[in-house]
Amino acid sequence: MKHDNLRDGIGLAFHGATVRLLALSLFVSLPITSIGHETLSFNEVQGILTANCGGGSCHINQATSGVNLTSYESLMGSIGVQYAGPIVVPGSPAGSPLIDKILMPSPQHGSRMPLGRAPLSEEELDMLLDWVSDGAIRSHLPMRGDVDEDESVTLTDAILILQYLFNGGPELHCIASANANQDENVDLTDAIYILSFLFLGGDNPGDLTEEEAEGCEEDEELSFESLYENIFSASCAFSSCHSAIERKGDLSLETLADARSELVGIPPSNDTAGAAGMLRVDPGNPDNSFLLRKLLAPGPGEGNRMPANSSTPLSDRTVGAVRDWILAGAPLEGHIEGVPDLEDEPSPPIDRMPVPPIPQNGIQLRLPDFTIAPRTEREVFYYVANPFRNAEVEGDDIYIRQIDIHMREDSHHFIIYRWAGGPRPRAGFRNIGDDFVNFTRRDFVFASQSSFQSLRFPDGVGLRFDRNADLDLNSHYLNLNGSEPLIGEVYINFFFADPGEITTVARPIFDSISNISVPPNATRTINSRWRVSRETHVYMLSSHMHRHGIEYGANLGQAGLDPRRVYFSRDWDDPVNQVFDPPLVLQPGDSLNHWATHRYNDPPSPNSPALEWGLTSEDEMAILLGYYSEP
Repeated sequence: MKHDNLRDGIGLAFHGATVRLLALSLFVSLPITSIGHETLSFNEVQGILTANCGGGSCHINQATSGVNLTSYESLMGSIGVQYAGPIVVPGSPAGSPLIDKILMPSPQHGSRMPLGRAPLSEEELDMLLDWVSDGAIRSHLPMRGDVDEDESVTLTDAILILQYLFNGGPELHCIASANANQDENVDLTDAIYILSFLFLGGDNPGDLTEEEAEGCEEDEELSFESLYENIFSASCAFSSCHSAIERKGDLSLETLADARSELVGIPPSNDTAGAAGMLRVDPGNPDNSFLLRKLLAPGPGEGNRMPANSSTPLSDRTVGAVRDWILAGAPLEGHIEGVPDLEDEPSPPIDRMPVPPIPQNGIQLRLPDFTIAPRTEREVFYYVANPFRNAEVEGDDIYIRQIDIHMREDSHHFIIYRWAGGPRPRAGFRNIGDDFVNFTRRDFVFASQSSFQSLRFPDGVGLRFDRNADLDLNSHYLNLNGSEPLIGEVYINFFFADPGEITTVARPIFDSISNISVPPNATRTINSRWRVSRETHVYMLSSHMHRHGIEYGANLGQAGLDPRRVYFSRDWDDPVNQVFDPPLVLQPGDSLNHWATHRYNDPPSPNSPALEWGLTSEDEMAILLGYYSEP
């Protein structure tokens, strides 16, 4: 969007920063389009950053506060420490901290950039706004050396050249891209050139010429590799669907090799389709190909339409390309003349979470989907009464040998609590602000911060529940940088142990340090001790902090011995889950001495209140988690 045009259209007589403040506020709610200018590339704005953001403690040839503006790769990979997210969000000036820092007189964090210099000119600001609005592209031309066409030069590209040359690898789609050293030949020296660039400080291969790029575009005809990248990998190869582990329908599409070997000429596992004599892909016969049937409209007994993770079907163009590929004999190598590639065809939105399989000996619970508004976070509780009451196991006690958590992305945490007594909560979702008082009525069971996490105890060890136990499910999602509503959803699989299988009952460790107090622009470490009074076996340790947490550790303290580190993690968002097999053995009097370090380097002002314990992502926590038993 040409920002002068935006000013005129609003019909206001403001100028400079005032107009930009208004323009930026509009970006929050309006789609961003490019009008009246050619799409800018990074090459065209790089000079602005280099000229204004260099210096001894700035952002050229170094990362300061997580921000390195030296190259396109370093810029797009920069995570602003204060903003806790990418500094450039393609297509969203309002969501890009880079724009906030150079545009706003009082940015969200710190001072306006460039520090100690005059603000950028009107022309410079417009160019950077336009570049981000238009998608923050690196270049109009493809990168030389980008053999797999993923818009970056990586080790994979060198490997593809070597496979093509020496190991019967797939045909290279664009020969010009593989000619990294520009000597008009594709040979070993091109792979070496890429490796030198990646690991030895060699020259950047640069971009293709316009003539070379046009020649490769003319060659962009459908191949099996395109089908794989744009359909199977993008929409089917999820952990709970057609992965190598799950193999829904006894079909893995996790790798290109899997897809090649398991589709063409293979009978389907679906009984109805198999009885009809169909194949997954019948070369030359689309109507007898179960793959095509599943993408269009499966019949009775043939299951649901695919992709399962989206309520939107594949586009007519995409399905037509699959039909044409099958009609052409379903070739696994080469290209099909006249059938366009699918690179520019968008994948259907992932708006439906694939349902994990229900355990054969166990139960599945679901935390229903709920909405998190843009630029907010939300923490909820959801009460489940007597989930184990009808379990088909003997006795009043239920023993759990494994718990699997499957949840949508962007979850800060998910926790399973056992209800400890008192009046039952009301049905449905309860927000954290309405329910904090009830924390004293919950016992910790299990926590996950990853979209998939599995807790499996060693043989003979498990958790015990009363058959009439109630659970309280706690989910916390962050949508702080989003411009659209976020959907949260969780599936929980409990795997029952067979009668007599469990000889040792595991108990959770939940040791929270609450005396957190970090002044602005300071770093503080807090400590606690988890002491045992009898022989104790520890099976797993993990930790929980918020975004200001920079490390969490635990040492084993034993009388007369030096402390021994048994746990350490520097990742607050995806902490280490340390499993001990055989278990870590503590004797009476031993302890786990654990600590958390928090750095509060982005206060709103030097006089801001100290960072303290609290429930939101802007507060902090420090919790040692794990499981133990007392044999």
